Amino acid sequence: SAGVLIAGLLALAWANRFVQDDAFISFRYARNLVDGIGLAWNPGERVEGYTNFLWTLLVAAGMQFGADPVVFTQTLGLLLFACSLILLWRIGSESGLGTPAALVAIMLTGTNHTFSCYATGGLETPLVTTIFLAGCLVAVRVLSGRSGRERGLLILSFLCTAGILTRMDTAVLFVGPVLAVFVGGPAPASRPDTGHRILPDIARIALFPIMLAGCWLAWKYSYYG
Repeated sequence: SAGVLIAGLLALAWANRFVQDDAFISFRYARNLVDGIGLAWNPGERVEGYTNFLWTLLVAAGMQFGADPVVFTQTLGLLLFACSLILLWRIGSESGLGTPAALVAIMLTGTNHTFSCYATGGLETPLVTTIFLAGCLVAVRVLSGRSGRERGLLILSFLCTAGILTRMDTAVLFVGPVLAVFVGGPAPASRPDTGHRILPDIARIALFPIMLAGCWLAWKYSYYG
């Protein structure tokens, strides 16, 4: 039943398709990158005019293989739209809401006009949504005991970093899932004292942002000044 509903919502998203004008900023940067000019708007002028680094790289990857950026981003956006609804279904099912409530959640989300339209808008919105909902699912699994705390924090660290690389303000969205795991996650049996796990937990959640996002910020400084 969920699969049929998601298929119908994909058809609705396609019926609502459009391309945002801002998407062509990313398309131009991606084209220049593929053409060897670099991540620049004009040759020889290093100006960071995009706000979606990872998404621009994905567009460039599609262009490298000859894909039209509009067709590529609309196709990828629809796939991510479907992934978001599947993740929402899993969150509803695993958090104990039950099948009817999970189906209602999918229906209300997928028929939201803005959410439906932005699936094909050409920008990073579907990717950010998928990454965020994946983080919410990780938090639900840790809180329900289906996943270990340490593993959950490492996955959240990676997802948060992917979100930051896609759009920096995605970090704000991850405050909720991360705090939920920090506050509500079960403590390991060998270390039941909450105070003894704070520093290791912080280290786990900071691992990928420091390693990957830190390298990206260093590159940005060296490239754009």
